Amino acid sequence: MRNPVEYLRTTAFRIALAYAGLFAASVVVLFAGLYWSVTHELQDAIEDEIARDVSELERGYELGGTGELVSLVRRRIEASRGSGGLYLVESSGQVAHSANMPLLSPFTGWRTIELDDDDYDDDDGFEVDDIGEQALLFGLRLGSDRLIVGRGLTEVEETTELLFGALIWTLSLTVFLALAGGLVFSRAAVRRVAVISRTTDAIVAGDMTNRIPIEGRDDELSRLAHNINRMLDRNEALMTGLRQVSDDIAHDLRTPLGRLRQKLERAYRQESTVAGCKTALVEALTETDGILETFAALLRIAQIEAGARKSRFTRIDLSDLASAIVEAYEEVAKTDGHILAAQIEPGIEIEGDRDLLSQALANLVENAIRHAPSGSDIALDLRREGKGTVLSVGDHGPGIPEAERANVLKRFYRLEQSRTSPGSGLGLALVKAIAELHDSKLSLSDNRPGLLVGLRFQIAEK
Repeated sequence: MRNPVEYLRTTAFRIALAYAGLFAASVVVLFAGLYWSVTHELQDAIEDEIARDVSELERGYELGGTGELVSLVRRRIEASRGSGGLYLVESSGQVAHSANMPLLSPFTGWRTIELDDDDYDDDDGFEVDDIGEQALLFGLRLGSDRLIVGRGLTEVEETTELLFGALIWTLSLTVFLALAGGLVFSRAAVRRVAVISRTTDAIVAGDMTNRIPIEGRDDELSRLAHNINRMLDRNEALMTGLRQVSDDIAHDLRTPLGRLRQKLERAYRQESTVAGCKTALVEALTETDGILETFAALLRIAQIEAGARKSRFTRIDLSDLASAIVEAYEEVAKTDGHILAAQIEPGIEIEGDRDLLSQALANLVENAIRHAPSGSDIALDLRREGKGTVLSVGDHGPGIPEAERANVLKRFYRLEQSRTSPGSGLGLALVKAIAELHDSKLSLSDNRPGLLVGLRFQIAEK
């Protein structure tokens, strides 16, 4: 069982915590706007009510003087019990004629005051309930009299308490859900990361076949697992290729190295003339050149597979390149009794390395010339096909059995009927490496009879 603290340290939990803070701040801003809007609406309504009351009392004073004003205020005090209405009428600074609120220093205009429970009783026996802790008042002079009309801010205070209560509950619920969701997502993330970690540990321990299981969901961890698996497939292929190269070098170069030693030893032991030694040295040099060419081809394949040549990619005219190869090998094919026919669609451009593509196409044409029987045609075809372009070389030779087509793309692999002919078995392996470097698809198929080798490229965007 994992330590719960581990979940708190995950990126998923930290993101959830950040979102919790963001949502909490959003809730606070929302409630602040709501509080400002509601309290101002309530206070505006109270001010309007006080203003209407003051206007009516002013008209009463204008009609009947102080007596009428006091009479109106007394009726309002009686009617406003429990409703929060506050009134005070005072003449010439003397004791109030009528009031249900404490005497205040003279003022005119609006004022908000603090009240306590003792302020709600007066000498006339009036008692006002539910006024609240604050009151909004309006004071004015009417001749020698002073009038104060007000309302308790109970509704504002209750609304404020309600909003603050809702804010606390909303914030608490938001933070709780965010933290709970963060823990849930953290557990899921930790579980999936643990699977990746176990897989990489197994690979470090030597199990190159282990892969990360990919869940059905299409998220960043699944895409990461897919990319890691692709990387592992590539690494496994490179490791397999490295082991194969080591085995192939040990096996396939043993024969030419053995022949080289035999020729040198024979020259050392048997040749007694200068001419004989020279002949032996020429044979040894020829054998050495063949070995060096094999090593150079292996090195070139390794560089291509490592992607080192991609930095040399430019936009090239594949139609022009194919035409140049046809022109270069047309006479060679004719000398060996072949007709090199070409159908090349003009103006096809791709992104690539011109030298490598020239070598790949030359290898395919040379293989066709070498293996096709005299008098047969060799076809080089370049055409657009859908969103790509296909370059193919076909002959009418013995072809390659379907079961062997994957094998002939390996280094040093040669079919039984080809072992007596010159070559190192690296030609198609080099073509395969160049094709993969250019993200093209290499295919071997039956030309009925013979072999058809195809390379499918993406056309460069203009």
